[in-house]
This record gives sequence, structure tokens and C-alpha cells, in this order.
Amino acid sequence: MPTARARPSSGSPVDVTAAGDLGKLQPTLQSTLVKARGSLHKLPDAQTSRRQKGLLRKVERKLIGFAHRVRSKGGRAVIPVTTRDRLAIDQADPLKVDVLAFRATF
Repeated sequence: MPTARARPSSGSPVDVTAAGDLGKLQPTLQSTLVKARGSLHKLPDAQTSRRQKGLLRKVERKLIGFAHRVRSKGGRAVIPVTTRDRLAIDQADPLKVDVLAFRATF
């Protein structure tokens, strides 16, 4: 069983503060990522593997919600294609796969 200090190995963290073309979705997307990071930072303090899995599940659900919001009709209307692909395909999806793989090790 892996230690609680291990972290999913993602290429680069998802960052929406650098993207200036997110329009009205930027605060919502930023809030979603802050909550996901908060759950991920609580991981070392979780005493049981059940709690660790629960925290990883929360992170996974937040990343799914993030990707859905970016790919939704509202996201397509506001966010340009290049930014949308960078956020959803290049950053959020690989991170979600890493979280899933890490959760499967418990």
C-alpha cells in the first residue's frame, strides 16, 4: 500500500489564473481547482486508506466537473478553442488519469 505522502505525478498543474480569456467562467473554474487542491493537500493527514480514497474521489470529481464546465455549451461559447484544449485535454484529463491510477493503488 502506498504511503499517504505520495502524490499523483502530473506533468503540470492546471492553472486558470494565467489564462485571461476565460471570461465569466474564471472565478468558478478557479474555485473548483482550489477545492480540488485543498482535498489533495489533506491527503497526508488522512489516517486511514478509506479516508485517503475518499479524498482522492473528491479530487477526481472536481476535475471531472472542471473538464465538463470547460467543454460545456457555456464553456464553448466563452472560452477559445486553444485555451479550452489546453485546459481540458492537456492538463485536466492527464491529472484525472493520474488521480485514478493513484486511487487504484489503495
